[in-house]
Amino acid sequence: MLRDRVAKHVMLATSASHMPRARMHFERQGIQVTSLSCDFSTRGLAEQFDIAQLLPRGVALSQSEDCVKEWMGITATALQGGRLPGSSDAIAP
Repeated sequence: MLRDRVAKHVMLATSASHMPRARMHFERQGIQVTSLSCDFSTRGLAEQFDIAQLLPRGVALSQSEDCVKEWMGITATALQGGRLPGSSDAIAP
């Protein structure tokens, strides 16, 4: 749709965890992307190491699930002819 309207370059704003996969979809269509990542999963300076962080927590399991889903999406997109994040070569025709 963007390509039909002569868009050659877009600024893509999305969650940092979704950016690699979202970028792949645009680049797959031949559209150059400038990434504007937001919603990083960190608490900044408040996230200093504490030994208690090594204990299993429900929120950590949820974050792991989100990460696995994103990597599954990246893999599926790449196998459909998308480009791996940071790569100039498609892994499938």
